[in-house]
Amino acid sequence: MDAEDMSLASVELMCQYLGFVSMAEWIKTDIHDPTRGTYYYQGGYYQMTYPLSGKNRHYKNGELATIKAEHDWELTWRMSQFELEQENRKAQTFVVGVNYLVNQDLMFKANFIRAKRRDESVAEGYDNAFSFRAQYSF
Repeated sequence: MDAEDMSLASVELMCQYLGFVSMAEWIKTDIHDPTRGTYYYQGGYYQMTYPLSGKNRHYKNGELATIKAEHDWELTWRMSQFELEQENRKAQTFVVGVNYLVNQDLMFKANFIRAKRRDESVAEGYDNAFSFRAQYSF
């Protein structure tokens, strides 16, 4: 795509109470290609997390920090959607997971992911995945 002009609008919200963190974001983008026309894309997510210790995360300089706890478990839940309007395609995912915080620098994450894709008004069904990752901050 030879984008000549692009516009982007988004809104992001976050709320934290007694350890529960609720976050949502929605983005809409219009991209103009002089040979193909204008394409419209939009998508967003809603997610919630809860550390079993009930400790709050610190928010500073636009970043949500990790929990200041050792050997803590965190439950996670997320729904996402992405739409390609001109292409008549849509993707949705649902994720549920658990994080194990060894310390402030090391975390293990396990997620079950259920994804659905729709192409030209035809539902393609669901696909499932499991992910496991380690995160080390230095």
